[in-house]
Amino acid sequence: MISTTRLFVGNLPENTEEKELYSAFSHFGEITNVDLKCKPGDTKESKKFAFVSLSADNGNVESCIKHFTKADFKGNILYVTRARESFLERLQRERELAKVKEAEKVST
Repeated sequence: MISTTRLFVGNLPENTEEKELYSAFSHFGEITNVDLKCKPGDTKESKKFAFVSLSADNGNVESCIKHFTKADFKGNILYVTRARESFLERLQRERELAKVKEAEKVST
């Protein structure tokens, strides 16, 4: 079954562009979103990471994670894992659950 999975991609090179991530990860499924972030550090180099939304079956998602984890990407060794649920996603899920519970109370 195909679903969208949000992946965390860490330790990206400073000069990484979204289009490069679209290109690299699209071999495993449809990329629906790439959110490239930069976390400033105490050193001159800031740490770059991304959230990649991959629409694929579970087997392809696992293959993608295995393929990119500890892989060399433009001179950096990547870290890839399933991302934790974002605050906004959790809030939306909780609101939908509350609506269902309220509807069940009204119908009984």
